[in-house]
Amino acid sequence: MNKRIFLFSLFFIFIFMCGFASENLTVKVGVYENRPKIFTDAEGNASGFWPEILDYIASNEDWTLEYIPGTWEECLQRLESREIDIMPDVAYSEEREKLFEFSNRKVYTSWSRIYVKRDNTIYDILDLENKKIAVLKNSVNVEGPDGIKNLVKAFNINCFFIEVESYDEVFKMVNEGKADAAVASKDFAIRNLDNYNLINTPIIFQPSTLYFAFPKNSELTTYFRNRIDYHLREIEEDENSIYYQSLEKWFVSPENEIFPTWLIWIFVVSLGAILVLGGGSFLLRAKIRARTKALREEILKHMETENELQKHKNNLEEMVSLRTAELTRSNKELERFAYITSHDLQEPLRMISSYLQLVEKRYKDELDEDAKDFINFAVDGAKRMQILINDLLRYSRVGTKNIEFQPVNCEEILKNTLNNLEVAIEESGAKITHDYLPIIKGDKTQLGQLFQNLIGNSIKFKGENSPEIHIKAEDEGDFWRFFFKDNGIGIDSKYYDRIFQIFQRLHNRDKYPGTGIGLAICKKIIERHGGNISVESESGKGTTFIFTLKKEAPDETQ
Repeated sequence: MNKRIFLFSLFFIFIFMCGFASENLTVKVGVYENRPKIFTDAEGNASGFWPEILDYIASNEDWTLEYIPGTWEECLQRLESREIDIMPDVAYSEEREKLFEFSNRKVYTSWSRIYVKRDNTIYDILDLENKKIAVLKNSVNVEGPDGIKNLVKAFNINCFFIEVESYDEVFKMVNEGKADAAVASKDFAIRNLDNYNLINTPIIFQPSTLYFAFPKNSELTTYFRNRIDYHLREIEEDENSIYYQSLEKWFVSPENEIFPTWLIWIFVVSLGAILVLGGGSFLLRAKIRARTKALREEILKHMETENELQKHKNNLEEMVSLRTAELTRSNKELERFAYITSHDLQEPLRMISSYLQLVEKRYKDELDEDAKDFINFAVDGAKRMQILINDLLRYSRVGTKNIEFQPVNCEEILKNTLNNLEVAIEESGAKITHDYLPIIKGDKTQLGQLFQNLIGNSIKFKGENSPEIHIKAEDEGDFWRFFFKDNGIGIDSKYYDRIFQIFQRLHNRDKYPGTGIGLAICKKIIERHGGNISVESESGKGTTFIFTLKKEAPDETQ
């Protein structure tokens, strides 16, 4: 009897699962009002750039999308509580990473700006003193590390923020005189400035990379992210895909005209002023005011012209983004060309070296000492060229991202490195010690190359005594900080920056062989893993290379 009940239960579960699999997957998506990126149209349907991309993905995955409207803050709360499965148009920040998961591939880049009424006199960041500023509540351009709150704080500016639920309300506050200035994304502004009788100011800030976001600890998050990443990769590589059609449709207007040169210079000078005034000291502020006096006069002369041009240039910024994407693709093609060219140089070099050695072997009795020396020089040059090309190939490969980061045990990396360097260690009498080394997410092959280059350098540039090398790592929150310390010949402090540049050598090749690429490769590997490298040394007293590696894999799409 029990056996029958058990078999019946299995049959019932099987039938239930088959019925579930035959149904389309319903996906709940948050939508808020931020035209033209995402909004609800007159019929109440989700529209804009993000819905078009997501609709395309859903049609290929056989998903049924259920768009759930709300304010920006409501959408984020629903995402955190797993009431929705996907939220488009979310800028990454460290605080948000604690609450949400993000797509690995970025979708779009935007930035923010200050907007005012036509009769207002706000021309630079200092003019925000004692002003009322309308902002979108919990937006990254308000709360982000480069948002408006941190920006005015850096300049010691006293102003008042009015937080509302949508960008339409932000612009409405300024239009009705309830606020002096508005903070909004440039994509919303280019389609809505004329509707609210507002104009641009030269104050541009908070560049943001935008992603699809998913709830933490949801059973479907990994599935949604993987499928969306897959389709994003496909459509971004196809110049005729829905991705580029949507960019053209929503962000690029045929009426756009070239951005005035004078305003580009104003932006550059203003950005320089922001960097200089980071400390917010009163003295620096006074100096900047004096230096920007001439710029203000120029702005006043041209502001009327700029306002007239506004309706014609709408979204020139996005045209720059598209051209940047084209340049990125061109750079990838150039990288592939450099790789193929360098690879093809190997064969003629091997041929030159082989035939020279064959000439020396076959005609050695007929050659005088000078001829033999010439052949040796040529063979040595060919071999050095092969080493140089191999190093260049290794350097170019560091930037490739076709290997997904996996957990890597640094203890195992060190063990393999010491096996590879066994001969050099024995010949030099090197003593290598280490403390605990952690497990991180990274590219195992490249981390092995990093360890081998640094330890090999310490052995090569040894002092009068046998090399002594000690390796340790310290926990620093999101990072591990590594220390490679030796007792070698050391490095003069004036060469600290130079040693990480490609082809930079500090010593004669006869005394210390090499191509001058090793440390440049190390730097590139570390930066790919989200860290940085520095050196502490004194000539004749050893060297310590210090670098950081992120505990979790950095987002390589940015």
